[in-house]
Amino acid sequence: GVESNQLSDLRQSGLIVNDNTPDPNDPLRETDVPYEPAEVPRLAPLHDEAFSLDARARSYLHVNCSHCHRFNGGGSSYIYLQHDLKLRDTKAIGVRPTQGTFGIHEAQLLAPGDPYRSVLYFRLAKTGPGHMPHLGAKLVDERALGVIHDWIRQLPVRLDDQVQIERLIEIDEPAAIRQELKERARSEWKAARQIARGAKREEANDDDRAAARRQIDAEYAANVSKRNDERRKIIAEFLANPAKAMLLVEATRRDRLPAGTRKLVLETALAATVDVAIRDLFEAFIPADQRTKRLGDTIDAAELLRLTGEVERGRRLWHESTVVQCRNCHRIAGKGTELGPDLDAIGKKHNRAKLLESIMQPSLQIEPKYALWLVETKSGMVHTGLMVRQNDDEVVLRDAQNKEHRVAAADIEGVFPQQKSIMPEMQLKDFTAEQVADLLAYLSSLTATPPKP
Repeated sequence: GVESNQLSDLRQSGLIVNDNTPDPNDPLRETDVPYEPAEVPRLAPLHDEAFSLDARARSYLHVNCSHCHRFNGGGSSYIYLQHDLKLRDTKAIGVRPTQGTFGIHEAQLLAPGDPYRSVLYFRLAKTGPGHMPHLGAKLVDERALGVIHDWIRQLPVRLDDQVQIERLIEIDEPAAIRQELKERARSEWKAARQIARGAKREEANDDDRAAARRQIDAEYAANVSKRNDERRKIIAEFLANPAKAMLLVEATRRDRLPAGTRKLVLETALAATVDVAIRDLFEAFIPADQRTKRLGDTIDAAELLRLTGEVERGRRLWHESTVVQCRNCHRIAGKGTELGPDLDAIGKKHNRAKLLESIMQPSLQIEPKYALWLVETKSGMVHTGLMVRQNDDEVVLRDAQNKEHRVAAADIEGVFPQQKSIMPEMQLKDFTAEQVADLLAYLSSLTATPPKP
């Protein structure tokens, strides 16, 4: 192996000193800066596939670009391409260029997954004005270009959310405590020195060190509460948004979360207050006998009617849940889609049993206005939907997506009424009995028609 390197030689000769730790009492004075060969960060050869693609691409950018693209490096584009920075600290991911886009639509300095919208890649690939790097500006490094291309293809999307995932892992309690223990001696030394200086003493005495220990004990105790609050806040933010929740699911599926954090994520995600659709994402991570009991294909209506639902839970399920799609066809208090009948006074019209029957068997009794029709054209196309208008010139149907289809009378082969409701059947099979009871309670409470605007 390597016995020495330039850093070691320069240190031993006295040409390099560790100015970060001038106090000989500093407990970490020998390990603050890794000068030894085995500890010094190393760059990865561009074409050595024994190294990761990320290491090779970041090393290339470090060698060829970071002499300018660093803090106070002189580059006019304020990005930072040192290989040891975290991706979020490069200030390049998902950032719109300030020095020209070359006409690229929706250009970014580095567009995750898309090298062809990435100005950094474009500059490496072109010759002439704007080519990077400046050294060897007349040449394009074809092999390096391929590595950078593949690296951009695998860059993480939604970097800000990914950073939050990393933070969630970082503040897992055992990991955080281990880090604090590692830093304990240094923290106490610094605190004792500060206490001594406050008392105008050059050296810390035993009382200063004892006071420092108490101070660090108090800080570390407070940190436990702070980390707990931060963990819960991050998890809540992810569970409030379906796209963010999917990232948390993926981190859970790939076993990226430490055991304690994973347990807290599942406990929080499976709580009754979480949106049903998001809660369902996490059920795969618990034993089958602990998962939600759903109604399935065989539903006992009498059993459902014996349950007492809660109106407010039913209201939230109807209006706020992402799994209940009734509002895509019905309106309540002017909110929803006017495809099926308004339900403002449905509780006055039907009792709970009739409401349940109309949900379970929507085609059993259909008002003519909401009957389904089928139109077949002479060319063989078929349209289905509610009849909006039929005259000598055309037939107009409105489909389940509330989109109108106009068919000229001359093109029609036949118009046929269907003994089927546009409302789908088997809607309740993936619901729980409690959810159905809550919906029935809410619909039964709707007894007043709102005033017209």
